[in-house]
Amino acid sequence: MLHGPLFMVYAVLLCWTVFFACVVSARVRGLRNVGIAALVIVGLAAPFFVGFVDAVITWLAMGVGGGLLYFGWELWSYYSEGRRIGEPFPRLRVLLHALVLWPIMIPEAVEYFGAALGILKTRIERQE
Repeated sequence: MLHGPLFMVYAVLLCWTVFFACVVSARVRGLRNVGIAALVIVGLAAPFFVGFVDAVITWLAMGVGGGLLYFGWELWSYYSEGRRIGEPFPRLRVLLHALVLWPIMIPEAVEYFGAALGILKTRIERQE
């Protein structure tokens, strides 16, 4: 069953990671990696504290949510500009990748959506 307190720990660490993924300064932006590492460490330690089944179900729930978010980004990107430049149609395989890689994929999807909507500067603009 989904473990509520573990889910909240993931959510707080994910907020940290997303916040620092969207920061303008490259030096401060590196703190995003601390959040990613913390998510992975908590994920590896969780079975010892909350039980294997609860830890796996909670990790997979975050993965499914992250996969849907990232697939949504790819789909939106495809229909807004990718079709025009010949990108391939997004594949649902990204959902399988997200089951393991969601700590990286969710901040990236939020950052990409923010840049595409003009809320955030793109990475190239940030480096200048």
